Amino acid sequence: MNKLQWWWSRFIDKVSLLAGFAWLLLIAIGLYGIAILLPAQQRLLQLEKQPVIAPITPEISYRYTSPADLFFAQAPTAADITGSLQSLFALAKKRGIAINEVSYKDEQRQGEDVVHYNISFSVETSYPKIKAFITDVLAALPYLALEQLAFERENVKSKLVVANLRFTLYMVAK
Repeated sequence: MNKLQWWWSRFIDKVSLLAGFAWLLLIAIGLYGIAILLPAQQRLLQLEKQPVIAPITPEISYRYTSPADLFFAQAPTAADITGSLQSLFALAKKRGIAINEVSYKDEQRQGEDVVHYNISFSVETSYPKIKAFITDVLAALPYLALEQLAFERENVKSKLVVANLRFTLYMVAK
């Protein structure tokens, strides 16, 4: 025991107090690594080797329908043009509007399945009647677009307005 005390006192004389604490800290870290980290690492390796049993989840599949497909599924065909035109003229008659100078033009661009059917005409009546007629037509025929609208009036005091309208009916070419 005397020899151990002699070695200890000699070690303290040769090594400063700060260096002694550094050595103690290194020894503590080494013991921590051996006592705590090594068993934890072995446990992790053991867990990695075990087979993982995942719960079975039912497969859910979603069917996506593009908006374009929905549009084309509900759009009228070129054969339905007569019914659409009759609806347009019936709405004009309902509002007491006489349609003048009707011209029709259909076009189908190459590579497209959509037929553009242009209907141009003029009406002469009061502005509120024209506005109500356009609103009714667009509500009744969702595949009809108002592409051009021009108003003319002979003088400022006149209550009658001439409206030049161009609608385009979009149909599927089948």
